[in-house]
Amino acid sequence: MKSKTNRVVEVFLVPGKAVFVMIFGTVIHQSTLGDQLNIGVVVALLLTLLIALEIRMVSTSRSAGWAFAVLLTLMLFVVGQDFWNDKMLPTNQAGLIWSFGAPIIAFAVLFWPRISKQQWNTK
Repeated sequence: MKSKTNRVVEVFLVPGKAVFVMIFGTVIHQSTLGDQLNIGVVVALLLTLLIALEIRMVSTSRSAGWAFAVLLTLMLFVVGQDFWNDKMLPTNQAGLIWSFGAPIIAFAVLFWPRISKQQWNTK
């Protein structure tokens, strides 16, 4: 069982991780190598996958994963809106892959079943 201080720290770290992934992914998703290879989307989605997996492996319940996935989705929705006539997520291929791919990855990691060591060892 986790101590109360670990749970309190987790409550503050998960939103911070969601904000970091959203900002870093939004900044880097348009990066390309040369003219054709869009490496930024790959790096941004890989970062989303790694952070979501880290949250899933460290936390004992799914609430941290839910918080990460929902916060990331809401922040990407807000950033994608045109409130101030300056759209941060353009509607090109890279923008659409980032804005739909990151929440899909976060929720896929959340919904993936946990398999215990006993289940792996049974034949």
